[in-house]
Amino acid sequence: KIKRKKPALAMLHFKYGEKSKAKEIALQAVNDGKNQVLPLAIYIHILESMGDQSESEKQFRILQNQSSLIDIEFSPFTRVLPIAKRLGETENWRTNKSWRGEDFGDNKPEKLNHLGPLVYQPPSAPGFDLLCEDGTRASLESFSGKPVLLIFYLGHNCEHCVEQLNNITPFAEEFENSGIEIVAVGPEQLSELAKAHNLCSSGEEGFPFKLYSDLESGSFKDYRSYDDFEGMPLHGVFLIDKSSKLRWMDVGPEPFQDIKFLLRESKRLLSM
Repeated sequence: KIKRKKPALAMLHFKYGEKSKAKEIALQAVNDGKNQVLPLAIYIHILESMGDQSESEKQFRILQNQSSLIDIEFSPFTRVLPIAKRLGETENWRTNKSWRGEDFGDNKPEKLNHLGPLVYQPPSAPGFDLLCEDGTRASLESFSGKPVLLIFYLGHNCEHCVEQLNNITPFAEEFENSGIEIVAVGPEQLSELAKAHNLCSSGEEGFPFKLYSDLESGSFKDYRSYDDFEGMPLHGVFLIDKSSKLRWMDVGPEPFQDIKFLLRESKRLLSM
């Protein structure tokens, strides 16, 4: 059994001469869809076809008040054109009144800040306190004024993470030339960080960027690069601009590997 929407069902009854039934269903559609112009236009057409000009003209005025955005060449609206002309309207009988309304009334709010910003603003990046492989400590503030590509990897025993670090290596110089600092963070002790460098496949002694330790995964959790259910860190990549705003991120069970895209997108976002 085909279930039709009421406006279409009303027109079907009207087509086969069941005008009273068509009128009944069309009125139901109007009542079900307050301020909807299509059901109202069909109801007006049926009223006019049944000779009820008084009611069709009354309903036309209601339609006209809601007509600012309608496609006047759409057939449900071309059918009511004879009514518009009878009432002295032009072929373009739509109202010039804005659908937005005129005012909030007496209770107009003075401030709209609670509704959020007028345009999207990137969120602030959480701070971090990391132990660098050279024994110094690094915070987000220590990179102030410089964009940061923050990479959370799961340690040197994760072959996918090592693959990611090796994929980043050929692009490290271009990231640096673009003013972007690469900060790779693993949940390992300092003594374990060096083992990741030993897995660098570029032929060099290690990766061309520093590795940082977050043994307790505190920064992983702050950046929500952490599975609370499993109680383990997740792979994550975060682009932070020079104002410490998050501009791009990827978090998941697999590390992000399209470094060419990442470099291109980082340049684009930081230029905006």
